[in-house]
Amino acid sequence: MTKNRRQVMALLQQKNTAMSAYEVIGALQQDYDTTLHPMAAYRALDFLRQMQCVLHLRTINKFLYVENSQPKFWQVLICDKCQQIEKHALPYDTAHLLLHQQHSAFQARDNHIELHGLCHSCVNTTDR
Repeated sequence: MTKNRRQVMALLQQKNTAMSAYEVIGALQQDYDTTLHPMAAYRALDFLRQMQCVLHLRTINKFLYVENSQPKFWQVLICDKCQQIEKHALPYDTAHLLLHQQHSAFQARDNHIELHGLCHSCVNTTDR
Protein backbone atom coordinates (compact mmCIF):
# COMPACT_ATOMS: atom_id res chain seq x y z
CA MET A 1 0.00 0.00 0.00
CA THR A 2 1.35 3.42 -0.91
CA LYS A 3 2.25 6.09 1.64
CA ASN A 4 -0.73 8.25 0.59
CA ARG A 5 -3.17 5.37 1.02
CA ARG A 6 -1.71 4.44 4.42
CA GLN A 7 -1.93 8.04 5.63
CA VAL A 8 -5.50 8.50 4.39
CA MET A 9 -6.56 5.23 6.01
CA ALA A 10 -4.79 6.07 9.28
CA LEU A 11 -6.37 9.52 9.34
CA LEU A 12 -9.91 8.22 8.76
CA GLN A 13 -9.37 5.52 11.36
CA GLN A 14 -8.02 8.03 13.89
CA LYS A 15 -10.75 10.64 13.31
CA ASN A 16 -13.49 7.98 13.39
CA THR A 17 -15.90 10.23 11.52
CA ALA A 18 -16.99 10.70 7.94
CA MET A 19 -14.87 13.19 6.00
CA SER A 20 -15.02 14.67 2.53
CA ALA A 21 -11.97 14.37 0.29
CA TYR A 22 -11.15 18.02 0.93
CA GLU A 23 -11.49 17.53 4.70
CA VAL A 24 -9.05 14.62 4.38
CA ILE A 25 -6.62 16.85 2.45
CA GLY A 26 -6.84 19.58 5.11
CA ALA A 27 -6.43 17.14 7.99
CA LEU A 28 -3.43 15.49 6.33
CA GLN A 29 -1.83 18.91 5.94
CA GLN A 30 -2.46 19.73 9.59
CA ASP A 31 -1.78 16.34 11.23
CA TYR A 32 0.93 14.90 8.96
CA ASP A 33 2.31 18.04 7.30
CA THR A 34 1.58 16.29 4.01
CA THR A 35 0.27 18.02 0.90
CA LEU A 36 -2.02 15.78 -1.10
CA HIS A 37 -3.51 16.89 -4.41
CA PRO A 38 -7.26 16.32 -4.81
CA MET A 39 -6.87 13.63 -7.50
CA ALA A 40 -4.38 11.74 -5.32
CA ALA A 41 -6.82 11.92 -2.40
CA TYR A 42 -9.68 10.63 -4.54
CA ARG A 43 -7.49 7.82 -5.90
CA ALA A 44 -6.48 6.79 -2.37
CA LEU A 45 -10.09 6.93 -1.14
CA ASP A 46 -11.29 4.91 -4.14
CA PHE A 47 -8.63 2.26 -3.53
CA LEU A 48 -9.62 2.02 0.14
CA ARG A 49 -13.28 1.77 -0.89
CA GLN A 50 -12.44 -1.10 -3.24
CA MET A 51 -10.55 -2.79 -0.40
CA GLN A 52 -13.69 -2.35 1.76
CA CYS A 53 -11.78 -0.29 4.35
CA VAL A 54 -13.82 2.83 3.56
CA LEU A 55 -17.48 3.45 2.78
CA HIS A 56 -18.40 6.23 0.37
CA LEU A 57 -21.51 7.85 1.82
CA ARG A 58 -22.97 9.08 -1.43
CA THR A 59 -25.82 11.12 0.06
CA ILE A 60 -23.38 13.41 1.89
CA ASN A 61 -20.30 12.76 -0.31
CA LYS A 62 -18.08 11.73 2.60
CA PHE A 63 -15.91 8.74 3.38
CA LEU A 64 -16.03 6.62 6.54
CA TYR A 65 -13.45 4.11 7.79
CA VAL A 66 -14.74 0.64 8.63
CA GLU A 67 -12.98 -2.49 9.86
CA ASN A 68 -12.62 -4.97 7.02
CA SER A 69 -11.56 -8.04 9.01
CA GLN A 70 -14.64 -9.90 7.75
CA PRO A 71 -16.90 -9.01 4.85
CA LYS A 72 -19.82 -7.07 6.27
CA PHE A 73 -22.78 -5.11 5.14
CA TRP A 74 -23.17 -1.78 6.91
CA GLN A 75 -26.17 0.20 8.00
CA VAL A 76 -25.17 3.87 8.33
CA LEU A 77 -27.44 6.26 10.25
CA ILE A 78 -26.89 9.94 9.41
CA CYS A 79 -28.38 12.75 11.52
CA ASP A 80 -29.68 15.48 9.23
CA LYS A 81 -29.34 18.12 11.96
CA CYS A 82 -25.92 17.58 13.61
CA GLN A 83 -24.35 15.25 10.98
CA GLN A 84 -23.54 12.60 13.64
CA ILE A 85 -23.01 9.20 12.06
CA GLU A 86 -23.55 5.74 13.50
CA LYS A 87 -22.47 2.60 11.71
CA HIS A 88 -23.74 -0.89 12.43
CA ALA A 89 -22.42 -4.08 10.87
CA LEU A 90 -25.06 -6.46 9.57
CA PRO A 91 -24.34 -10.10 8.76
CA TYR A 92 -24.32 -10.78 5.03
CA ASP A 93 -27.26 -13.18 5.33
CA THR A 94 -29.38 -10.32 6.73
CA ALA A 95 -28.22 -8.02 3.94
CA HIS A 96 -28.94 -10.73 1.41
CA LEU A 97 -32.54 -10.88 2.63
CA LEU A 98 -32.82 -7.08 2.42
CA LEU A 99 -31.36 -6.72 -1.05
CA HIS A 100 -32.17 -9.91 -2.89
CA GLN A 101 -35.87 -10.53 -2.74
CA GLN A 102 -37.12 -13.60 -4.53
CA HIS A 103 -36.55 -13.49 -8.26
CA SER A 104 -34.97 -10.03 -8.19
CA ALA A 105 -32.03 -9.35 -10.48
CA PHE A 106 -31.00 -6.22 -8.57
CA GLN A 107 -27.24 -5.96 -7.99
CA ALA A 108 -26.14 -3.58 -5.22
CA ARG A 109 -22.93 -1.65 -5.99
CA ASP A 110 -22.23 -0.68 -2.37
CA ASN A 111 -21.85 -2.72 0.80
CA HIS A 112 -23.96 -0.33 2.89
CA ILE A 113 -27.32 1.36 3.25
CA GLU A 114 -27.58 5.02 4.31
CA LEU A 115 -30.54 6.12 6.42
CA HIS A 116 -31.25 9.76 7.23
CA GLY A 117 -33.13 11.10 10.23
CA LEU A 118 -32.45 12.62 13.65
CA CYS A 119 -30.13 11.20 16.28
CA HIS A 120 -31.28 10.74 19.87
CA SER A 121 -29.78 14.07 20.99
CA CYS A 122 -31.41 16.06 18.20
CA VAL A 123 -34.79 14.41 18.75
CA ASN A 124 -34.62 15.39 22.43
CA THR A 125 -33.67 19.01 21.69
CA THR A 126 -36.44 19.28 19.09
CA ASP A 127 -39.05 18.13 21.63
CA ARG A 128 -38.26 20.95 24.05
